[in-house]
Amino acid sequence: MSGLSATSARFLRRHVQSFALSDSLTVSVTVSQQTGRPVYSPATGTMVATSTDTAVSAFRQVVREDEGEEVRKGDVWWAVKPTDLAAKPKPDDMVRDSAGTLWKIYKVEADPVSALYRLYTRRTA
Repeated sequence: MSGLSATSARFLRRHVQSFALSDSLTVSVTVSQQTGRPVYSPATGTMVATSTDTAVSAFRQVVREDEGEEVRKGDVWWAVKPTDLAAKPKPDDMVRDSAGTLWKIYKVEADPVSALYRLYTRRTA
């Protein structure tokens, strides 16, 4: 008996998370979406943008090398329901996990098969 083919394994890795969005397999996260253009704040010396925070349930998975060219060790993706968010997240929006760790979104994929957004993120320093 042989294992799964590489194509089958990729398909399952990519789409099984839609079955996994049950309360027992998800974590609570906050998605912070920028609602305005960033402006320079002389008081802090940084760029500041207004944002909207939304608490959602998400499935978390470590990004694998075969999931993109810009992947770095430690990147994760989060599967979230589009209906839980007011708008589609964009690169530079943020995810805060239940431990308080901030993750910057660098890519967003809408997956029509599982009807989820996949938010590719990188931990902020």
